Amino acid sequence: MKKIMTRGEFWALMDELVEERKVVGVTEKSPGHYVFERINNTEQIARDYRPTILPPKKYLLPQFETLFRYDRETGQMEVVEGAEELVIFGVRPCDITGMSIVAERMLDGETDDMVKARLDSMTIIGWDCQHPCDEHSFCESVGSLNPDYGYDLLIRDLRNNKLVVETGSPKGDLLVKNHGVEMSDVDNAALANYMTQRKSSFPRRLNLQIADAPLLFAGESENPMWDELAERCYSCGSCTAVCPTCYCFDVQEANDLDMKNGSRVRSWDSCQLDEFAEVAGGESFREERKDRVSHRLQRKFNYQFTRTGRSHCVGCGRCARACLVNIDPVDVVNKLAQTQTLG
Repeated sequence: MKKIMTRGEFWALMDELVEERKVVGVTEKSPGHYVFERINNTEQIARDYRPTILPPKKYLLPQFETLFRYDRETGQMEVVEGAEELVIFGVRPCDITGMSIVAERMLDGETDDMVKARLDSMTIIGWDCQHPCDEHSFCESVGSLNPDYGYDLLIRDLRNNKLVVETGSPKGDLLVKNHGVEMSDVDNAALANYMTQRKSSFPRRLNLQIADAPLLFAGESENPMWDELAERCYSCGSCTAVCPTCYCFDVQEANDLDMKNGSRVRSWDSCQLDEFAEVAGGESFREERKDRVSHRLQRKFNYQFTRTGRSHCVGCGRCARACLVNIDPVDVVNKLAQTQTLG
C-alpha cells in the first residue's frame, strides 16, 4: 500500500513514535561520521547522511550478547530471553536489504531464537536514496536499491511537500492507518518520474549484470589477482566489521572473578582474521591470506548468491571506506570481468 503524507504530517507521526516508544535513528557523532543510536526527539535525526560507521544490523545481531548465565556450583542456567520493542528510523535501502539477508541466514534451518525475537519486536522505517550517499556506493548496480521486503514503512521524498509512504507489512499498515491519503494519478506519475531519475543518478557500477556474478567468480580461486590483493591486505577484519551482511560469530565462556558464575557470550567474528579457520591441532582451512581475501568476495558474489539467488553484497561501500589499503569490491569485480573478457 502507498499513501501520500505531507512532511508536517509525517514528522508529527514520528514525534508520536519517539514519545511513545524506543526509537533509534541516525545522528552525527562527529563531523562527517554518523551512527545509529537512541534519539529523544526528531531534531537529533540526520536527514541526509553518509553511510553510518556500523550498519543497523547491530540491533538484530549485536556485536556482543550474553546467550545465558550459569552457576557452576549448582549447575543452574538462566537463558536470556525476550527483546524490547524498537523502532529503527532512517534505514537506507541497502541496509534494509542487508538486515533481511542476515535475518534469513540466522533463521534458515535451525532458528536463532534471539534474532527472531528481536526481528519480531522491530519496526523498520526506511528512507529512500535519491542519489548515492557517498563516492563508494554502488547499491543500484547490485539490486539493493529497491528492496521488495524487509521494512514496515519506506519513505520517498517527492520534493514538493509530498512523501510517498509505502507499507511493507501489517505493522506498517497499522502505523499509517489514520494518516495520509491515497495516491492520485498525478502522484503516481510523479513517483514514476522520481524512480526514473533516481536510477540514472547512480554512476558507480559493476561492469556486468549482477545475475552473472556467480559465473564470473566460479573457477577463479587460483586467479593471480588474489595474490596481488593479499600483498596489500592486512587481515585486520575492518571490511567484515562494517559489512551489513556478514554474520559470522564466535562463542566464548566468560567466568566471573569468583569462578562460581559465568556467561556464554556471542560476539562478531571475521573470516579475514588469521585464527578464524583454525581448528584443533592448529590446522587452518584458510591459512593463506589470499584464500581469505578470495573467500570474502566469493561468499558475497558467488557462494551465497548461488545458494539463495541474491547478491550478498548490497553495495553500501562501507568495506571500501574502512579498508586501510583501498581494496574496493567494485574494482575487484570489474578487474575480474576485464580479465575474463580479455582472455
